Amino acid sequence: NDKNYEKVLESDTHWRAKKGTGSFNWRFVFNFTLPIKMPRFKLAAFDRDIIGCNDVIGETQLPLAKFCKRAWWRYRKQIKKGAPSPESQVRFPNKASEKKWIKLYHPSVKDRNGDPKMQGELEVEFVVMHKVVSDLVPAAAERELPTRTPSCQNPIASNLAFCTRWTRFSS
Repeated sequence: NDKNYEKVLESDTHWRAKKGTGSFNWRFVFNFTLPIKMPRFKLAAFDRDIIGCNDVIGETQLPLAKFCKRAWWRYRKQIKKGAPSPESQVRFPNKASEKKWIKLYHPSVKDRNGDPKMQGELEVEFVVMHKVVSDLVPAAAERELPTRTPSCQNPIASNLAFCTRWTRFSS
């Protein structure tokens, strides 16, 4: 864990999530320099409190070493052929426009056996590429343009009025 490479970003808040399901469609862009001892991507979901502190719902870490190595070797192979290209990108999951559900666990919530209990899931996709390749395949942060990969549509929100959530507290 190299403190020089830690970067914390957060998405927007998804108010009015239907049945606890939020649709964020948010893009994070991280630039980092290799080598890093243990490159990893930490995902965490929090509730959003109007008064008081936000509470962690769950979190997980994805090791990135194999993705970084694969992107580096693909880039080197492209350079030997003459020029880098978008084909040297490494995707998770492997196919474009495919996403994967990642389980989130709260550090202090355990099941009957003492094992961590799943508290939620995030649907994720990410792409690792060399900086030279990223200049060929623009990807702006959040939902901004320009971008070619991955695309981020506006989130799907339920059609509840703002005061609807407050009436539930009184019922």
